[in-house]
Amino acid sequence: MTKIFKSFLATLSFLLLGISLSHAQIILNTTIGSTGYTGNSSNGYGWAITFVLENTSNQDMTLTDVGDWTNNTNNGETFSLYYSSSSLSGVPATVFPATGWNFIAQNTVSGITTNAFGVNNVISGMNFVLPANTTYRFALRTTGIRRFSGTGPGACTPISFSSSGVSLCVGDYLINGNSVGYAYIYGPRFFTGSVTLEPSIACTGAPVAGGIAEGNMDVCASDPFSLTDTGATTGVGNLTYQWQERVGTGAWTNIIGANNNLINISGITTATDYRMWVSCSNNLSDTTAPITVNIKPVTQCYCHVTTSNTSSGIGFFGTTNGLINISNTTGKASYSDYSSTLTVAQIPGGVVNFQINTVNSTAGMAIWIDWNDNGDFETSEQVFNAAALVSSSTGDITVPTNATVGPHRMRVASHQLTASPGPCGNLGSQVYGEAEDYNFEVIASTLCTGTPNVGAISNGSFSVCSG
Repeated sequence: MTKIFKSFLATLSFLLLGISLSHAQIILNTTIGSTGYTGNSSNGYGWAITFVLENTSNQDMTLTDVGDWTNNTNNGETFSLYYSSSSLSGVPATVFPATGWNFIAQNTVSGITTNAFGVNNVISGMNFVLPANTTYRFALRTTGIRRFSGTGPGACTPISFSSSGVSLCVGDYLINGNSVGYAYIYGPRFFTGSVTLEPSIACTGAPVAGGIAEGNMDVCASDPFSLTDTGATTGVGNLTYQWQERVGTGAWTNIIGANNNLINISGITTATDYRMWVSCSNNLSDTTAPITVNIKPVTQCYCHVTTSNTSSGIGFFGTTNGLINISNTTGKASYSDYSSTLTVAQIPGGVVNFQINTVNSTAGMAIWIDWNDNGDFETSEQVFNAAALVSSSTGDITVPTNATVGPHRMRVASHQLTASPGPCGNLGSQVYGEAEDYNFEVIASTLCTGTPNVGAISNGSFSVCSG
C-alpha cells in the first residue's frame, strides 16, 4: 500500500511538473549569456531590425512580448512588429507595411524610467501563435533611432538562443545561405532584445472578447488610426480573433488580415463602426461592444507637418496693426498649433503687418490663410512667400474685402534649406523645417450711420510767414 501511495505521489508530482512546464514562460534574451550584444550601433529613423523564431517543438507557441535595447529617451516612440513566412533571410522590406509581411502589433512606449540602456519590453500583451514546426522572420520597426549590435559577420556570439524547442536566431545566422538579421538594407546586424513566449493551451469553454480601449472617437478623413482590444482571452490555441466593421446599419464584415488585439486602419472617409469577434474551435464565441469612429470637420483636419526639426525654425512671429495681435517666441519644434490660443484680427479690406525671425541661420518663409475654410492651404491662399533664404521677413497681409467673418486657419512655415517652403508634409525636406498655426479672425466692420461728427481744429486761427 505504501509503495502504491508513493508511486501515486510520484506520478502526481510528474503530472504537476508537466503542467508547470507546459505553461511555463519562455524568455529568450540576446544580452544574457552572450558576447558583443551591447547595443552600441545605431542608425536611421524608422528602421526595422529583423530576427527569426524557429519552433521545432510539436506544440504551438504564443508570442506575448518583444523587448528592444532602449532607455527613457524612447518613451513616446512607436514600435511595430511584422512577420513573414516567405522572406526568411536576405535583405527584407525597407518600408512597412510591405508585401509578404503581415502586421502583428504596435505600441507607443511609456514608463521607461532610467537613462541607462537595457532590454525593455516595447510591445506586450500579444497573442500571436507560432505554430509547431514553423519558422517565421520578424521585423521590429521603431519611429525613433534603430539600435542594434554588430556590423558584420562574427561580431556577436551566439547567434541562436534556444529553450523548449524554440530558437531566436539573429545576425549572421544563415537560412538558404543568407543572414537573417538586417537593419534596413544593412546586414548582418544583430537584434539586441528579447522575446517572450508560452506554450498555447487548447481553447475550452466560451472565450471573452473584452472591450475596445479607445471607445467612440473622432478622426480626420483618410488619417490612419489604431484600435486596441483589451481583456480578451489570450494564451490559448484554437482561438480566432477577427476585427469587423460596418457603415451605418449595414452588415458586419470581416476586415481581412485583422486577427490580433490591435488593428491599424489606414483611413476612412465616412463614419464606421468597429468590433472584435473572438471564437473558439468549439464554436463558442463572444463579441465586444461596438464603437463608432466619426469624421471630424475639415477645419479640424489641416495637412500634417512631418519634419523632424527640434532645434531650429521660427524664433519669433508677430503682427502689428491688427485689432488683435500676436507676439510669439515659443515655437522651434517641427509643428506647433496655436490656433486655439493666439489670434490676429482685422476687418475685411484691412491690413495686418507681420514679422518672422528664424531661431538661427537663414530660411525660406511663407504664410497661408484658409480664407474659404475648406481645410486646404491652396496656392491662391498663400499671402506671403520670401522666395529666398533670409533671417527675418516683414510684410503686409490685406484681408480680402469678401472674406467671411469669423475664424480662419493661418499657417506660417520656415525651412532652412528651401527658399519657398510648402505648407504640408516635410515643407521641403525632412529636417530643418517648422510650421506654426494661428487663428486669423475676420471681424465685421461697423457701417457708418447717422450724421458724422467732424470735430474741431485744435489750434484755432493763427498766422504764418509767407513762403
